[in-house]
Amino acid sequence: MRSLPLLLLLAAAACASEPTAGTDADSDCAPGLERSALATLECAASAGLLTPSQLDQAAEVLLRAEAAIDSLEGPMGGADDQYYRASWIRSALGNFAAFHVRGALTDSARIARLVDVVAVNTGFATGGLPVAGERVFPSRTPHLTWVFYPSIGVYFQPVTTIENAIGIPFPDPAVATDTLLAIGNALWQYATWRSGAAGAFPVWEYDFNFLSDVQKRAPWISSLAQGEALKLYVELYRRTGDAVQAERAHQVFRSFRTFWSDGGILVDDTTHGYWWDEYDPRMWTWNGSMAALVAVGMYAETFGGDAVGIAARGQDAARYWTPSFDTGEWTTYSLLAGYVTVAYQRWHTMLAGALHDQTGDPFWSETASRWAAYEPPPGLLQPPMLPNEAARLPHIESLLDRAR
Repeated sequence: MRSLPLLLLLAAAACASEPTAGTDADSDCAPGLERSALATLECAASAGLLTPSQLDQAAEVLLRAEAAIDSLEGPMGGADDQYYRASWIRSALGNFAAFHVRGALTDSARIARLVDVVAVNTGFATGGLPVAGERVFPSRTPHLTWVFYPSIGVYFQPVTTIENAIGIPFPDPAVATDTLLAIGNALWQYATWRSGAAGAFPVWEYDFNFLSDVQKRAPWISSLAQGEALKLYVELYRRTGDAVQAERAHQVFRSFRTFWSDGGILVDDTTHGYWWDEYDPRMWTWNGSMAALVAVGMYAETFGGDAVGIAARGQDAARYWTPSFDTGEWTTYSLLAGYVTVAYQRWHTMLAGALHDQTGDPFWSETASRWAAYEPPPGLLQPPMLPNEAARLPHIESLLDRAR
């Protein structure tokens, strides 16, 4: 049974969202109309995306979030740090309205992820979650890693979840299979699903906006996240021979067969081969796209079939475009962004070496040797951090050292 405060909260939201004369409830819930988080959830429930029980549970999360904001800000005024922490919760609550306005609240799993974002940011802001550096480990989502981004709060990070366990650029055989199985099962349950010409496939969405050389509106996907997931399930199949893991790998691979314009990660322009971009087909980001290519190579080595030709087309694009990221003294992050950090220069060099290990192509060994010999350009500055990079940078050095 609902508690009295929750009933009052729901009743108030219902009154606030009552249609005006000349409208009806359906039009009041139409995308484009900004609403409160709770009113947005009620619209989702009226559309059949939430059961009454799920609506109750979500509303309780929102109620705790509002109470935490009140506690942090306080009637007498809180410290600057408290207002800062309260802003993370407000940002999480604001996601509901932002998604609704863009017509993105069409999936019950996606709604559940946004409820998690509110719950996790509430716990983080009030000091109730295990933390290691910028990584956060909510008990609400066992085996999944979240990352703190100072300006917006805490969000699930699929790349960090997988990479910090499995290793880079290839899986670390020293990592226990049980550890990878636990992560693989949790990750699978946390996917949202899309459909393309190749069939339905899972994706691991990012639920926050970011602006770099292009603007990405949540929810967005990444070939780096898809590639790390593909690598994980291929490795689990290699270790266990379990048909479930093979089927998961096949389903993830469908996102590599699906064009960006259809909701996948394959750049539509295949003139020079296949490119799976980390963020956006306008960016052509080298490190994430090559990490995805390594995963495609692993999949092709393991399962054969037409994946071998797909991996070859990926190599075609990588060889064609890679010189565009090489200035002759250092490498760049993407076709739109400038020089990488020293750590990412090492990562670029290691990825080129990994592509040589997979293919035996001397192009990659020559590239890796040249990049390893580069000295940092004078005045090299720390570039702005993009989301995957920001999550990985504090650990990239140790991961690179471990992979040696």
